[in-house]
Amino acid sequence: LLRGCSETAEFGSQLLYLQGQLMSAAAALATDPQNPPRNVILPEERSIEVIESLIDMMEASLPELKAFILPGGNQTSSYCHIARCVCRRAERAVVKLGSREKVSPVITRLLNRTSDLLFVLGRYTLHVSGNQDIKWER
Repeated sequence: LLRGCSETAEFGSQLLYLQGQLMSAAAALATDPQNPPRNVILPEERSIEVIESLIDMMEASLPELKAFILPGGNQTSSYCHIARCVCRRAERAVVKLGSREKVSPVITRLLNRTSDLLFVLGRYTLHVSGNQDIKWER
């Protein structure tokens, strides 16, 4: 993904950290609201800052987005856009759940920012592979 990038190891460790935070969110959402465990492990607020820094790092090397783009361009970018759609769907489901049960706001923010990260990651993987965004033509 980031071959030749001096920040590859840091990028990878941050992605692993975020995967752990998403697992914390999933575990919190899977708890029985009628019988919650004593110490539900929620995602850390810091996870939002990690996402923002990753987005900023990738966007620094991307051309400015001046039009809507179509997902795809290569297989890796396509997978990022599919994951983004799944993440948005999960976010909507969590918001709906929040109308019936107590849901920590950090979970919704984590899902929202993760979907934005996946969008930028899709663009970034396309860019580092030497390809360009596919502009949407109406």
